[in-house]
Amino acid sequence: QGPDNATYLKKDAYGADSTSGAIFINFANNADMSDPKTIIFGHSMKDGTMFHDLHKYEKDDWGKTHSTAYIYLDNGEKIAYHLLCCITTTADDKEIYMTSGREDTKATAEILLKKADVAYSDAGTGNIICLSTCIKDLRRCVVAFQADAP
Repeated sequence: QGPDNATYLKKDAYGADSTSGAIFINFANNADMSDPKTIIFGHSMKDGTMFHDLHKYEKDDWGKTHSTAYIYLDNGEKIAYHLLCCITTTADDKEIYMTSGREDTKATAEILLKKADVAYSDAGTGNIICLSTCIKDLRRCVVAFQADAP
């Protein structure tokens, strides 16, 4: 996590210059994943690393077999998230990329589901993570997961 969302686009996780960048949390989010919605960014690498496979969630079969994400915190805690939806959007989509002002996670999940290209489950009430990567034509692929079962 950097002081802005540009720092780790061209730096690795240790802060060294890198054209590959790093996977990083939105600068406005809490690093402990306690926000109602946390945005996590990563490049879609041609070599298949980082967030290369996110676009596969645009197809229902992929999401059915890859429906759980786990976040491991520094304190040893492991948080499981279930797949909510996949959205194709733009980098300036305020409803997707806004990280504050919405404390009602169910309402936030419902907004994400309305924008979804593919919806996988109903809105729950747990915290949300949105994994975001670039796709062609300056669009973004965002895959949302929620911490509780619907």
